[in-house]
Amino acid sequence: GMVSGCDKAFRVPDLELDSLTQNEIAATMKVVKAKDADLLIPKSHSRYINVPIGLSEKDFRHDYPNFARIMKPYREILEARYSYGRVLPYWEWSFRRSEKMLTSNTTKGFIPCKERMTNKAEARFSIVKPGMVATQDMTAFIPLEGVKESIEYIVAFLTLPAVSDWIRLRGLMKGGVAEFSERPLGLTPFLPIDFSDSRQTELHDRITATAKAAQDTGNSVEALKELRAMFAQLMTKEHTTAQFTAALAA
Repeated sequence: GMVSGCDKAFRVPDLELDSLTQNEIAATMKVVKAKDADLLIPKSHSRYINVPIGLSEKDFRHDYPNFARIMKPYREILEARYSYGRVLPYWEWSFRRSEKMLTSNTTKGFIPCKERMTNKAEARFSIVKPGMVATQDMTAFIPLEGVKESIEYIVAFLTLPAVSDWIRLRGLMKGGVAEFSERPLGLTPFLPIDFSDSRQTELHDRITATAKAAQDTGNSVEALKELRAMFAQLMTKEHTTAQFTAALAA
């Protein structure tokens, strides 16, 4: 995710939201951090300062007075950030990593980069609507070009207890903490759909619709029960079960 270099300086406190000007509200973005993650649906998000690049300090102070006030106590810390060999004004993000993907009008999957697995049954894979951005403590992912399975199906599959069991046994674990950088995430087993099979296609579409509905209602508990029942149906066919078992053993 994107790197601010000092998150507490960029996060707009909830009590400050009502005092922002319309110009300032337009220069914020919704951010999901690891603390906001939850199974299937993030439980919360925060507003972060995200002013246009290239402003002078005079323009920044004039156009975004409340932001200047919020950031003032952190100025020394912000000016000491690593600047990647460039001039970095204290009100700009340190490294806008993956910005184009993160700000695209695409639903994404999020997972904390490091997830402690000793105190939870499943890793907190979440479906995140467009308009939500990840910071450096989260890994965001979308289907590669040509993948027919929906992001909702992919994330719903990753929430299965069997997947978390595989992560504990075969994933990149250090001291009970699973790491979800690009390569470990890419090695996680997946259950592809045979779209020439009408029953598998129907179940894929039902899983996708159920996961989407959960985003709208915010009720992930009931949705997870329904999703796991549908995945159980998917994995009853002999060839599908063998396919999944092969993925787990990979």
